[in-house]
Amino acid sequence: MEKKTAMLCTSILIGLFNKDSVVVEKSFAYCKDYEFKISPLVYYEFLRGAYNNSDLIPKKPLDMERIMFKLGIKEITKFDRATAQSCAYLWAMMRKNNKSSCDEENDIDILIGATASFMQCPIWTLNKKHFLNIPELEFLDEEEDIK
Repeated sequence: MEKKTAMLCTSILIGLFNKDSVVVEKSFAYCKDYEFKISPLVYYEFLRGAYNNSDLIPKKPLDMERIMFKLGIKEITKFDRATAQSCAYLWAMMRKNNKSSCDEENDIDILIGATASFMQCPIWTLNKKHFLNIPELEFLDEEEDIK
C-alpha cells in the first residue's frame, strides 16, 4: 500500500526532540500510513530555536537529522515559484477576510500551512489554532491541540 504524504509542523519536531510521549507514540502510529515531509520554513524554525540557545548549538542540528531519519523524512519540500505564488494568494485572501491573522508574527505559520494546502496534504501540529484560518487545510490529527 502506498503511503500518503503529511506535512509536519515545527511543534511536532520539538515534541519529538523533547521525547514527548504523546507525540512519539502518535508518530509511530502515523508512520504506518504516512510519509512525512517538512517545509524549509519548519527546518529553519527548528534550527533557529537551537541557535537561540547557545548551549545547544552544536547538539541540536545533529538531533534534527536523527529525528528526520527516524521519521523517514528524506525530503525537505521545495519552496519554489508555484508554492510562493499559492502562499501569497492565500495570504491575500486571508488578509481580505480577516486582517488580524495576517501580520508579521503569523507569517511563518501562514507559509507553512499554505505550503501544506498547496501540496494537498494534511498537516500535523500541536498548535492547530495557528493554522485555522488557512482555507482548505486539513489536519492529520483531528483532536484538539495537545499543548
